[in-house]
Amino acid sequence: MDNIWPAHDAATGELVGYHVRKDRTDDTKDMYWEDASGNPGLDGFPTKDLALYPYPIEPTGEIVIVEGEKCVDVLREKGIPAVGTVCGAATCPGDDAFRPLVEFGRIILWPDNDDVGRKHMTVIGNRLRVLGKTDMRIAQWLEAPSGGDCVDAIEAGFDIESIVSASVKFESQWAELESQDRPKVRLHTAVELDSENLEPPAFICEPWIVEGSITEISGKIKRAGKTTFITHMCSAVVKGESFLGKPVKSRPIVYLTEQPKASFKESLRRAGLLRQDNFRLLLWSQVNRMPWNEIASDVAKQAIDLGALLVVDTLPQFAAIRGDGENITGEALAAMEPLQIAASEGLGIVVVRHERKSGGEVGDSARGNSAFGGAVDTLVTIRRGEGNTDPTVRVLTSLSRFDGVPDELYVELTEQGYVLLGSSGAVAERNARKLLTDGAPLSEEDAMSIDDFVNNIDAVKRTTVNSIVPKLVAEGLLIRTGSGKKGSPFRYWKEEMLSFASKNDVTKESKFRAEQEEVQLSMLSFGTH
Repeated sequence: MDNIWPAHDAATGELVGYHVRKDRTDDTKDMYWEDASGNPGLDGFPTKDLALYPYPIEPTGEIVIVEGEKCVDVLREKGIPAVGTVCGAATCPGDDAFRPLVEFGRIILWPDNDDVGRKHMTVIGNRLRVLGKTDMRIAQWLEAPSGGDCVDAIEAGFDIESIVSASVKFESQWAELESQDRPKVRLHTAVELDSENLEPPAFICEPWIVEGSITEISGKIKRAGKTTFITHMCSAVVKGESFLGKPVKSRPIVYLTEQPKASFKESLRRAGLLRQDNFRLLLWSQVNRMPWNEIASDVAKQAIDLGALLVVDTLPQFAAIRGDGENITGEALAAMEPLQIAASEGLGIVVVRHERKSGGEVGDSARGNSAFGGAVDTLVTIRRGEGNTDPTVRVLTSLSRFDGVPDELYVELTEQGYVLLGSSGAVAERNARKLLTDGAPLSEEDAMSIDDFVNNIDAVKRTTVNSIVPKLVAEGLLIRTGSGKKGSPFRYWKEEMLSFASKNDVTKESKFRAEQEEVQLSMLSFGTH
């Protein structure tokens, strides 16, 4: 029998999608998520932010908390008020899911009969206690098989009401569990891992920033564009706008900056962030005498409470790593440890470091010990690019633990923000298009042949001219004359309105650039190499 259960956002009540269970004839099952439109997955929505099932919770004097929607349904069929977690035993729902229960009467926790299930309910009980709930008990089904739940109890013919009424105080159960002589660390099997319904990476800003992970962005000390790029990305995240043509997950920002207040204010102004309440900042000058582990722990807790993205610009400055300290493994590990802990609790983090003077390949170009790079999930290097003289263009090279992160992308800072140019090949074609268009004559009598273009424009090869000129003709950017036969070769020119000769003609230049970008972006995706 198949079951489909609705899933709601615990904070807003909005329908997020559906949890689907398909039971097979061999007593196995498939469980998966669909979004509200029926597409696989929840479009990056974290399961920990889902409401308890069912939603909304109806007030009652006593309610049982179980794991999973099916357990809820069988208890409610027996007339027992019940709610259930939907995120799996490995994840505890957030406070928004539990707050409606605080004003209820007694809460009874019914764990699955295994270590994972008991730990799951213990974490829930502790979370409710923090929220102010004191009247809590825990069900004891002493005859339960390993992993057994309330569905198994009903199928085995046990009196459910008796099990519920025989529950014991949650605190005493917790003390009992703690006093048992048991291993401190639980080892899991690969079979258990295979059975878990794990969510795919939830991108905050695709393709580099993922919830619960650390991204390092590095570049030269000065004029690499690190802070400019990051603040523009943060602006998109805060406002919930797309970045480089990709949707973002709207988040508050907590930004730690080493810059003086005046210069950082200007960075925020250029990125359109000055009037954003959801952008929180900490200046290095405020905390330069505090130990890094205290700064990181306190800031991370606040960022988690806000549901924010944390940016540390730069990490060595805030971690007080001086001189050759960046090259010491212990210093690097100590700097990364509090951030790794915060990431394990679901926080998305960006750390910024400087490149060494000699540069190097991505993953090996940032200053200091390799332990920095080993502790992050995605490495991004931002540079001008070889031979690039355009002050607004940067090349981003990446290494990542996640699939789908491109090795190389070119971006450009425009008046409207950053735009995606694509791979090195796409950028080369873009530049060649501009050179050929700029170099074309303004009258038919001066029209140029393919040979003329090749001889007059040194930076463009014949193969490139042969490939691009027909495209420019098809797009109406060049005009072709001649028959293409011996004695009357094809020759090319342009109308004066397309000329960039007059640098004051901003409207014409902007129009041309917009046309070019539209053409380029229509052919590009993040997977282009």
